[in-house]
Formats: sequence, C-alpha cells, structure tokens
Amino acid sequence: MIYDDIERLIDYALKIKLITNYDIYVVRNQFMDVLQLTDWEYSEEKYSDGAVDDILAPLVDYACEKGIIPDTTNSRDLFDTRLMGIVTPMPREVNAHFTELYKSSPPAETDWYYEFSKRLNYIRAERMKKDLRWKYPYNYGVLDVTINRQNPRKTLATLPQQGQLNHLRIQSVCSAQKTRDLREM
Repeated sequence: MIYDDIERLIDYALKIKLITNYDIYVVRNQFMDVLQLTDWEYSEEKYSDGAVDDILAPLVDYACEKGIIPDTTNSRDLFDTRLMGIVTPMPREVNAHFTELYKSSPPAETDWYYEFSKRLNYIRAERMKKDLRWKYPYNYGVLDVTINRQNPRKTLATLPQQGQLNHLRIQSVCSAQKTRDLREM
C-alpha cells in the first residue's frame, strides 16, 4: 500500500537524520502532493534495513501506474530525485555542517559529504556496483580506469520522446566520416 511506502521513506529520513520529528507532517503532505493523494491512511510501517533504491522503487512504480510520470528510466530517475528532494536538508544546513567538519578535518568532511550523497541517492551506490574498474600501472603512477555502466543507454525507442533522434543521426554520420578518414590515412 502506498501509505506504507511513504511511511517507510519518512522513517528512513528520520533514522539517517535528514529530517526531525517536527518535519514529519510537512514532509508527509509534500509526498501526498507529489503522489497526488487526497487523503491519508495511517500506517505503522517502519524502515528496517536496505538500500534507498528499495525504498524508492514502490513509490516510483506507483507514480508510473497512476500516470503521474511516464514509465521511462529518465522519468523514474527524475521522480525519485524529486522525492528525495523533499527530505533533503536546506543547502544552508548542509553547508554549515560541512564547514564545521572541515574545521576539524578536511578528509572527514569529504567522507561525510560522500556518504550523505549516497544516503540521498544522489550518488546511486547500487548502480555503481555494476561499474567495471581496474588499475593500470602508468609512467606517472597508477591509473584508475572505470567504465560507468550506471547510466541507462538511450535506445531508438526512447530517443523520439526525448527529441534526440536527429542529433543521433548527425553523430552517426560524423563517426562514419571519422572512421573512413582514419582508414584512408
């Protein structure tokens, strides 16, 4: 039930200190607005454990089923970002915390910000696990090579929706021209 899913996300935000108990009603009302709910059914659902993606997935699925958003990878990503934006602290709060940590230890503030970004799903940690990584010894040190496999690839089916089909054709022609030029060298 959608109300359980909302409560789970609110409890997650409470547990990782994105919001406080004072924020619950405002946050719940914002979720209701985004998900186009007109009334509230009480739920005692709590966050137990797991990735933030698992908490967001049923909410995004609901939005797709109800026609709130199109069922595309891009729309789903933008929508879950919108949901997390509701529980994200104001920039002044993040900046104040960041500055305090920096005074005591610059590496600590960087580590905190990285973890904070993962908890908000800004850094999509679950997708990063799919990346390919290796190290290559190089004249100037060790080169870290990463192939980012987390970004969804555009398909010919989704390109017309995004108004990008003409750009793809032009890019393909340029690639073909470059390939031909290389062969002639």
